[in-house]
Order: sequence, then structure tokens, then C-alpha cells
Amino acid sequence: MRVVLCGPNAGGPRLHLTRAGFAVTAVEDAEEAVSVLRHDEYDLVLLHCPPGQADCCRAIRTLRAANLPTPALILCAEAHRHVVAALGHGADDVVDLACGPEELAARCKALIRRSRGFASRRLTVGPLTLDLEAREALVNDRPLRLTEREFAIMQCLALRHRKLVTRDNIVANLYASECDEPEGKIIDVFICKIRRKLAAAGAANLITTVWGAGYRMDDQIAA
Repeated sequence: MRVVLCGPNAGGPRLHLTRAGFAVTAVEDAEEAVSVLRHDEYDLVLLHCPPGQADCCRAIRTLRAANLPTPALILCAEAHRHVVAALGHGADDVVDLACGPEELAARCKALIRRSRGFASRRLTVGPLTLDLEAREALVNDRPLRLTEREFAIMQCLALRHRKLVTRDNIVANLYASECDEPEGKIIDVFICKIRRKLAAAGAANLITTVWGAGYRMDDQIAA
């Protein structure tokens, strides 16, 4: 899951989110966040507003004035004082800076799930169910053994079910920094291994190839 982290001195939240498995792109202000979001797809923008250094309402106004639909979570001090105004200006959630790293990661994951049409921690697409907290996969209620990378790819495709996901987008979701990124062709290798496992479990057609573009998880084709 890809996050734009916007705000000064955001090293702490960035570290927490990276450890929780998010691919994080850090920017200094809302204007830079708008530029990044216009040129690439992200699952969430987190507006980090430390006390006395940033106006959380101004930041969300800038984001929404650009007509960007990306879900937005505001992380600020004394959140209870800003929640009504922030939600009114277009924020999707407001979290206090005092919250722990586990709560922050959980709120980000929940917001992303809801924005993609999934109400619970379980993503169900046709015969496939992914439990995002337990990191377990089921096909027709039977366990499907996946590596961590394979699970992350399945999660990326499931969150965007019936939509094209490019190889570059999958790479960006898997690797937190550019220096870690492999060539896009490695994704084809991962997909091949996943398809073999799905076929053995009775879900051979769940992932389709869009030639020259990427992949799509489509439960209608699988059916």
C-alpha cells in the first residue's frame, strides 16, 4: 500500500509506516503532495501537522481544491480540537499525534480498505479471501500458502479488483525506496508462481494479463 506522507519533521511517522509494510513517499508540504498525487497513484495521503508548524485545515483545503480523490488522514496534536473542521474540509480521518504506531498503521489500513470498497480486514474477491492482519490467504476456504512478496502482490491486485494494475505500480507497492526496486520483469516471475498456486487451488483464471500494460484481478472472469 502506497502512502504520500506530507509535512515537516515526519521521520517518526515515516519509520512507523515503513515498518508496517507501507511504501512511503515523503514530501514537505501540501502543494508538493498535490504534484505527486497528480502524476502517480497512491492509496492514501497522510498530512502530518506538528504543533505550531502546520495548519491541518489549510493542508486539506489545498488537497481538496485540486479535486484529488485520494483518501486523506490528518495526524495532528490535540486532534479533538480540529476534527470537526478537518472533516468538514474533506479529511477522511483525524488522528492524534500521541497515538501509537500500531494504531496509526491500523487506521491507515482501515481507511484504504474502505476507500476500495472493503469494510473489514478481509478482502474477498471471488473464491479468494485475504486476511490483511493475519497475512493469510484462502481459496474456497482452504489455505493458500504465499510468500510475503506474493501476498503483497495479491493484496495490491485485490484492493484494485477489476482494475488494471501496472507492473510499475506493483513494484512501487512492494519496495519502499527506489534503491530497493528491481526491474519490472521480476513481477512477471512472481505472477507466474502465484498463478500456479491459484490453479492448484482451483482459481486458475483469477489474475488476467493485460498485454503490454500489467495485470487485473477479476472475479467475473474467474467465475
